[in-house]
Amino acid sequence: MAVYTVHKRPGERADAVHLVPEGFSLAAAAFTALWALVKGQWLLALMFVAISAALTMVGMGLGLHPVWELASQTLLALGFGAAAHDLTRWMLRLRGFSEIATVTGGSEEMAELSYFSTMTHDNAAPPPAAAQPYRPSDMLGLFGNV
Repeated sequence: MAVYTVHKRPGERADAVHLVPEGFSLAAAAFTALWALVKGQWLLALMFVAISAALTMVGMGLGLHPVWELASQTLLALGFGAAAHDLTRWMLRLRGFSEIATVTGGSEEMAELSYFSTMTHDNAAPPPAAAQPYRPSDMLGLFGNV
């Protein structure tokens, strides 16, 4: 079973949540900046490309063997895979989301079902208020308390 954190913006509908899994992301490690772009995290992709370029320039500037550059890029990709979901949570916080729950499930859909099945009426959207009928006898002229 995977563990997911549930994120929601204050004031949005109760079903407008984002689930972020815990743990290592193999897709993020393998595809790095492309993974971030697909997830809509442009800033994260830009940061990865900048760090990768800096590592390449440092390796070339120091005259290191290309194997060392390959090793540094591989370690950077593995580190990105390890931190990808934490970086996603950080990006969500920057966008105004807050972490509201932690759920488990065999898949993201199962975790979402688990979250909504345990949701109480306290964090659900309030029902619309019933309209009060107008009674002309309640008010005399402009002053209701006369």
